[in-house]
Amino acid sequence: MGYLSANCGGCHNSTGPLARLGLNLLHNVGGQDQAEEPAVLTAVNAQGRFAVPGIHPDSSRFVAHGAPERSTVLYRMNSRRVSSQMPPLGTVIVDDEAVALVRSWIATLNTSSTLTLEQE
Repeated sequence: MGYLSANCGGCHNSTGPLARLGLNLLHNVGGQDQAEEPAVLTAVNAQGRFAVPGIHPDSSRFVAHGAPERSTVLYRMNSRRVSSQMPPLGTVIVDDEAVALVRSWIATLNTSSTLTLEQE
């Protein structure tokens, strides 16, 4: 969650210009104990507008429980195509360590996964 907040949350948050997407990856350090992490609420098993190529659009999720191959966040982190890469500017090389970290995290999620501030 820390990686996504630091590297994605600056744009993908509830108050910035991309707020309309409904994806909030910015960690709220002032959050309440036991409060669910915004990234979990808005990303895990949530469907966005972008679909992973080769995956039925109804099966793509921002973060798909236990299914990195259906997770658009991971696909876009791993892409350097102009139309799909994240971040969209300033990077020409995929951060392989970050992709491996996020892939591993997604693979461990199951349908009952939840993350609260206390669990961090």
